[in-house]
This record gives sequence, structure tokens and C-alpha cells, in this order.
Amino acid sequence: MSEHEDHEHDFSEGHYLSKIPLTTLYRWFMYDIHTENPNNHVDIFKITAVSDEGDEKEQEESRLRMEQIQELLPLMNLYSTMTAQYVFEMQKREVIDEVSPEIAEKLEKDSNKMKQFYKLISLSALMTMLSSAVELGILSTEGSLIDVDEIKE
Repeated sequence: MSEHEDHEHDFSEGHYLSKIPLTTLYRWFMYDIHTENPNNHVDIFKITAVSDEGDEKEQEESRLRMEQIQELLPLMNLYSTMTAQYVFEMQKREVIDEVSPEIAEKLEKDSNKMKQFYKLISLSALMTMLSSAVELGILSTEGSLIDVDEIKE
């Protein structure tokens, strides 16, 4: 049983989810980003660690949440890539004139590492938000995306 089931209502009858403990969303986030051992990081959100049995339960519930959004992964990946490219380019524009040519060159050289980092952050945010929204019944995943045509430059 999910932590939020006490707050769950039948949306078809006009009932709405009014509250969910923030601690539940924090815990879902920690499990849905697939951190190696969420109990080692509970202090970040000031939540309590779970038992071994609780950990197994949380991992299983996270797996089920991820299955619910699996069809959205290509779209999330696309938007994470776009976000990473955009953030990197905006950052580069801001600092390129203010740094030495050596640092500017290093920035260009390390651009793939930085874009991968930004992509990971975006993808984590999208995955955890969408998995929670689907789990709470705020969104549904009825369609699927097969492929996105790339723009040839």
C-alpha cells in the first residue's frame, strides 16, 4: 500500500486529492532517482530512514511508478537533452567574454561533461515529477511516442 493511499479519492466521482505529506514526495523522489542507498541521504530532506523491509517496499513501489511513465522516457530524454543544451549555451554566453581564452577553451572542451550533468539533473526532475503525478492520478499516460525526427542542419 502506498503512503498516499489514505489520501486517495476516486477522481471520476468529482473527488480531488487535497493533501499528501511532503515527506512522501521526498521519499518517492529519493527512490525514483535510483540513488544507491536512499537511507544514506534522508538527512537532505530531514526525513526518517526506513527499515530493510520498508526499503524493499519503497524500491518495489518506485519500480511500479517508473513502469507507469516508461512510455514517456523518449520525450523526457528529448526535453532533458534540449534543457542541457540550452542551459550550457546560456551559461557559455554569460561567461565567455569574462574569462581568459584558456578557460573559454576548457569550457568548450568540457562541454559534453557539463551537458551530461545538466541532462541528468533535468531527467531526474522530469522522471520524479511525472512518476509522482501519475501515481497521484493528476496525469495519465495514455499515449506513446515512438520517435522524434531530428532536424538536419
